[in-house]
Amino acid sequence: MPYKKGIPSGLEKRMHFFRDKKKFVLGLVLLSLAAYGGIQVDNHLSTQDENSKATRVVTKQLSEFATKQLTTDLDSHKLDGQPVTQHPRIFLTFLQNWQGRSVHPVFQERMALFKQRKTVSVNPCVYKSVLANAGCWVTKPEKEIGEQLVKSLFNFYLMPPKSSGYYGNAWKLALAYDLACTYPGFSQKDRAAIEKRLEKQLEDLLDVLEEDGLSMWHGRASVASQAFLLAMVLDHSSERRQELLKRSQAYFLDLMAALDLTEAWPEGYNYWIQNRAIPIALAAAAYVNGLRHSQQAEKIREIIRRAGYWVIYATRPDDKIEGLGDEGSRIDLKDISRPYIDFIAQLTQDSELAEFSEYLYQVHEGQSYYDGWRWAFRIFNDPQLVRQPVNSKQLVFARNNLPTADIFGKGAFNQAYIRSGWSDQDTLISFRAGHQFSHHGHYDAGHFTIHKQLPLAINSSTYGRYDAPHRLNYAIRSVAKNTLLIMRPGEKVRPNKFFQNNVADGGQRIIQPTGSSIPSVSHWYKNLYKGKHLEGGTIARADLSPAYSYLYADLTGAYNNSEYDDNGDLGKVNKVTRELFYLREQDQLLIYDTIAATSPAYIKKWLLHSVYQPAVKGLKLIKGKAHNGISTSDASEAIITNGNSRLFLKKLLPVNGKLNVIGGPNYRYYVDIDGDGHTWDGINFDQGASDKKWFDSGFWRLELTSTEPKEVEQFLVVLTPRIGKKTVNQSDIKVLKAEKNYYAVQMKSSVVVFLADSTINQLDLDWKAPLKKIYLVGLAPKQQLEVKGQSSITNSVPVQKVVANLQGTAVMTISPQTTHVQIGLLKKLATSALSYK
Repeated sequence: MPYKKGIPSGLEKRMHFFRDKKKFVLGLVLLSLAAYGGIQVDNHLSTQDENSKATRVVTKQLSEFATKQLTTDLDSHKLDGQPVTQHPRIFLTFLQNWQGRSVHPVFQERMALFKQRKTVSVNPCVYKSVLANAGCWVTKPEKEIGEQLVKSLFNFYLMPPKSSGYYGNAWKLALAYDLACTYPGFSQKDRAAIEKRLEKQLEDLLDVLEEDGLSMWHGRASVASQAFLLAMVLDHSSERRQELLKRSQAYFLDLMAALDLTEAWPEGYNYWIQNRAIPIALAAAAYVNGLRHSQQAEKIREIIRRAGYWVIYATRPDDKIEGLGDEGSRIDLKDISRPYIDFIAQLTQDSELAEFSEYLYQVHEGQSYYDGWRWAFRIFNDPQLVRQPVNSKQLVFARNNLPTADIFGKGAFNQAYIRSGWSDQDTLISFRAGHQFSHHGHYDAGHFTIHKQLPLAINSSTYGRYDAPHRLNYAIRSVAKNTLLIMRPGEKVRPNKFFQNNVADGGQRIIQPTGSSIPSVSHWYKNLYKGKHLEGGTIARADLSPAYSYLYADLTGAYNNSEYDDNGDLGKVNKVTRELFYLREQDQLLIYDTIAATSPAYIKKWLLHSVYQPAVKGLKLIKGKAHNGISTSDASEAIITNGNSRLFLKKLLPVNGKLNVIGGPNYRYYVDIDGDGHTWDGINFDQGASDKKWFDSGFWRLELTSTEPKEVEQFLVVLTPRIGKKTVNQSDIKVLKAEKNYYAVQMKSSVVVFLADSTINQLDLDWKAPLKKIYLVGLAPKQQLEVKGQSSITNSVPVQKVVANLQGTAVMTISPQTTHVQIGLLKKLATSALSYK
């Protein structure tokens, strides 16, 4: 299908390249390999478009550890390290030479610090569980308590593990046993009896792991962590036990490689903290503390640290986690989050995590520890890690040590967080552009949220009944997110029997909505761009600077595209990209999207969800009522208000685009079911939705839609969050210049230039109001620039020589009198591959 006139030349080159089947497949293979550190790519895949952003392979080189796991045969695994013989092996290793006659000096120091800081620490001896008995013994070593602990080990009821639903509780017995071994009165006969029970459970767990149906980022994580934990606390003098340890370690290392890939948990935070976090952390601690001469111990420690940092970065200024996937109640950070954070802070000896625990106490006080976990406070919480007491219900403890932006799961999960700062008045932006991992994940490549004191641009999904129409036809889909829809009439979206009716919402491919079977990291990798086609979005560039953050994401793989279409057709897109540029000082976010469809007839939509109805001028009612229906407007501006917070939206592209406002009680989950996009005959999928307080309860969404039939459509939107009476002069936001291969956007004193073609030779920009900075994105790495200017006072200003950074961003400081610049590209320097900053 020929391209229409007026398409930017850089885009035309990209489309030409991606229609070349052989080059496209090669690009995907290289992209996948680079994502795992198999290769680094400096050159580009197309000689016709040597510097094209779309064809440049740019991914973070994953660790050697993760790369090795891709090709590791679990059956040929060799044991890493040698298990120590003394107990405890999981944590509190300072007790290994303890005689159990008096309170250990470490606990004496802790109790003194708790008293000094007036920290409430619950006596574990008031609880009666086997774990509480273990905590009681190590903090109050008395014979009667030791005997009660041994008795409770024998009385503990072991639940058999299953391949789905429930994965057993043996990790509790393993932890209690490991601590009980410090009791001098625990006889060898009794130890052998408990170990026999643990060994039988370990064999059952390994049998479950050998079934391929158990999925990695789901139940397999629980089973693998338990198996390794049990194997580590056993006596290893027999060949049989050594073999069990080796097998369980192989499975656990594969789990650690999976967590290294994503860092965040693809099912969502609630599944992580309720079902996976603590057993995985305990098993990781056993690896770090229980093995001598291990090659991977420090890597395991770092993986756990990153998983902890994800929780900090995902915490919103309103003290909740910014959810992803099928979320639930514990995104409120109550009950279990603090015990988990305390434990991994002790494992990693990380002060940021320890101070985050203090923040959780400031927010939730007694509710920061679930009653069933309060026995653990004295042995999990290490007050010596806290550098300065945290007395604030804000994340300000992080401002001096953690950067304001980070990406978790670089090259795979690609979950980014960008902040203006760490106070409760600051802005938090989240963005995801990664692949698929779990059936509890959503189809959300390109999705962003904005939070400033209160949620403004939200994730409108709720999670009620798993197989309900709301979840299957709305919540897991792109239509519930702040991403892009490409409407293809009659597109088939019925991945399995649970989808009784076809709902063509225009979103991304739905791959594994009600069940997943990914038994290993290697299996996941082998199903990227083939097999199950788990590919989604990729972040090709990430420039996270103190002054700005820039992300360039390729979302093509998430949609039915010209290289893979689950409808067996030619796809609905050739290319979909999203670029985000956030200016921290101005607190403004630019979003620049390019959609190259396979047919000009396909309507493209840009979505933004909100709690309350956006204010848009000139609305005309299409269906329903003004506050419960669908309206449209030719306006280019909108304001979203939530409490004292506001989000100002300015649409720059498409020039003739429409702003549709959809929502109210009977339209909040509205979906266009036929993929047409012209008619308004959709369905409100509220059956099975949840109104639980932990969801953001989105009632409205804005749809910016294209109105002209075009194969290539571009959306350019500026979003400005503010608090209180602070307003934004939207007239200060404008397209300064629009050329075939670049767009320059002015936002008061700053200009951001998006290049569609990094080989452009020259840019000319003129303006009236004084500028401070010009930012160019999309350049080649280390590209040299020559900047010539003209002043309102003198004819010329001194020539600047500017060099782009490794991410292809150049920043120019402009004198107040300058009103014109001519930017020329000089000879490009040879560089290594682009990388995440």
